Amino acid sequence: MSRTSINYEKIKELVGCPYKIHGRTKEGFDCYGIDIEVYKIHGMYLPDVDYDNPEQYESVFLEMIQKVKYEKLAYPQELCIIVIKIINEPTHTGVYLEHGLFIHATKEGVKIEPLHRWENRIEGYYKPSNC
Repeated sequence: MSRTSINYEKIKELVGCPYKIHGRTKEGFDCYGIDIEVYKIHGMYLPDVDYDNPEQYESVFLEMIQKVKYEKLAYPQELCIIVIKIINEPTHTGVYLEHGLFIHATKEGVKIEPLHRWENRIEGYYKPSNC
């Protein structure tokens, strides 16, 4: 992934969008949907994955990893995918922006938050090989 300037003008348009399972539009995003959208804004592609219910999140991550080769990073880099554990399972993602901030979709909607609030739950940082 080459160094990219974060397009905050477009990113800010996503903040506050509602949460929606399978959401891939501003009408609603799930956590992987917001990852796809942030990458699209920056001219990069993440393949979509499908699942029927939240209990399938773990298999979604396995499918995602199979579709795209990921390099695990020692620390966050601009526009890397952050995998977060919820109840000790890697079932949530977000995209690192810069300056300790990341964007993700929560049940309350799309937010930009300080990464340090989630540091005890971070499984890892990943860079897709196709970007």
